[in-house]
Amino acid sequence: MSSTTPKQQDAQEYVNRLRSAALRHRAVNHPYLGALGSGGLPCHQQAVADFSEQYANYSGLFTTFLTTLEPQLNNPEHRSRIRDNIAEASGQYDSQSIAMLRDYGVPQEDFDGVAHHDLFMRFTRAVGGTTSQPSFAVRRWNQSMLQLMERPGGHEGVGALGLGTEFIVPRLYSHIERALDYLPTISSYDRTFFTIHGPVDEVHQNEFKAIAVDLCVTAAGRRRVARGMFETLEHRACLWDWLYERAFNRTQEAFA
Repeated sequence: MSSTTPKQQDAQEYVNRLRSAALRHRAVNHPYLGALGSGGLPCHQQAVADFSEQYANYSGLFTTFLTTLEPQLNNPEHRSRIRDNIAEASGQYDSQSIAMLRDYGVPQEDFDGVAHHDLFMRFTRAVGGTTSQPSFAVRRWNQSMLQLMERPGGHEGVGALGLGTEFIVPRLYSHIERALDYLPTISSYDRTFFTIHGPVDEVHQNEFKAIAVDLCVTAAGRRRVARGMFETLEHRACLWDWLYERAFNRTQEAFA
């Protein structure tokens, strides 16, 4: 006999519907991602470098988002799961995660002890990107994320970081990995950030899903989790809008 209550079952179904909605969102199915992954943007390497420079300004704050969210959660088990995520984002892996990534063919020396943002900057340098000022789209996105993380109870933060981020980035990053296939000088070492996020994010998805289900037992909780998810998806999509337009405008400017 199942110990799951009707309210928990309803919450699970609601979270599953939210996840489906996230995967249908334009932030996940944007023409910019398709063009980048197929090599269809003008000046492909420049477009990849432009993506890397702008996204780095978001990636650099990801651990801050987690550490801001953690104390807002009321459940000690939820906070513990977020602390595990913080440790991993800082490059601290347990033996099980190391073994899992080895099975995926990722050498331990390529990732162990290296913060995820440093792995992203390794990729950025490899594609010719540099440190750059964030665009308005990134600044607005980061500001929104921090505000969502600060909300008491953690509902909006879990919606943003879980359903609006961890659940979708494997699909997003698959476009970037395909884009790198058009850059033959990029090594597996340079691609480590994306390689590890497939197996690692599967674990994070399950953890965030469990937290989201607990937070979605009430109608008010559902509204708050959904708000966080959709708000961050819209900001991500706005960044894709900006990068997509910029990829073509920069080419036109070069011939002006």
